[in-house]
Amino acid sequence: MRSLLLFFLIYAYSALACLYMFTIGIFAPKNRAFIRRISDYFGFKPGAPDLSIPSASLSSIVRDDISFQILEAESVDGNVTLFELMSLVKLSIANASQAIFEIGTFDGRTTLNLAANAPSDGKVFTLDLPRENMDNAQGTISRADRPYIDKKTSGARFAGTEHEHKITQLYGDSAVFDFSIYFNNIDFVFVDGAHTYDYLMSDTDRAIRMLRSGKGVIAWHDYGRDNGATRALNDLFNNDARFKNIKRINGTSLVVGFFS
Repeated sequence: MRSLLLFFLIYAYSALACLYMFTIGIFAPKNRAFIRRISDYFGFKPGAPDLSIPSASLSSIVRDDISFQILEAESVDGNVTLFELMSLVKLSIANASQAIFEIGTFDGRTTLNLAANAPSDGKVFTLDLPRENMDNAQGTISRADRPYIDKKTSGARFAGTEHEHKITQLYGDSAVFDFSIYFNNIDFVFVDGAHTYDYLMSDTDRAIRMLRSGKGVIAWHDYGRDNGATRALNDLFNNDARFKNIKRINGTSLVVGFFS
């Protein structure tokens, strides 16, 4: 009886929340994104982009028995999903990543977990565009990306944690940022910055050049959504031999490539 009552309380709260979300709540970008996810869940995906990149299960890419820890498991709008977070951490560990570079910090949840699972002397460099530079960025910042840039601070989730000493917060526009000191020095790159075609291409070029001796792992987020990043990754897969073996991970919007 108690569980039934609890269910009806949850039902009533959810119904009221939906009433808000589908009326005045539609003016909030995060609510519109959630409505799109509801549409996807029920199989309605108008204008779904072409997915050229073949899919693979995470277990076919990395071992199932890798030990790892997850901190700040609860996600907010703008975060990777819990399974995506687990996937990124396992990919980094499997690659024995000593030096990690992330393009797009947001609140630092992914940064924190990459640092927590890195070796004791590992380093995570994370680059974020300050909101005061959003309107004069070198490239176009899409409306979908703007809410995640327009925040008070970057990396709030790792600030003050025991893993903060492994993390170096960098600021700047990835289109013009000087990556040269990181070239040939990074083992794992996570690209999750601006999601326009030109930014994805530019960020990927920098990611390739950062890999140590051209060897390592690059992961990209938000593949499969109707954005420039999806089109750019499709073009890389179809037209650039270096990317012929990249895979999208089942159950995620992640694409991963192992380079050697």
